[in-house]
Amino acid sequence: MAAFALFKFVQSIGSATAFLYSATLNLHYQLYLLAVIASMATICFCFVESNSRLGALGLEKSDSQQDIVGSNPKRTEHYGTSEERKGDTEICIN
Repeated sequence: MAAFALFKFVQSIGSATAFLYSATLNLHYQLYLLAVIASMATICFCFVESNSRLGALGLEKSDSQQDIVGSNPKRTEHYGTSEERKGDTEICIN
């Protein structure tokens, strides 16, 4: 609900601003301004989306694509000692 209210607020501010400058700027300048703002919005969206996906995967910003691709997928890591598992099957991640 809060995200929708914020969206409507920003949309209203943009509409009011466009209404104010529409009488003073020619159509070509209005279209140039629209193209610049749309390009900035696309770049910001891509930045936020990539950060969101990295956060959902549990990766930090310092992880590079080379580190992710260069890791050995066949390596097996064991978690816990036999005393901690107490007879459970061995936990392995492949």
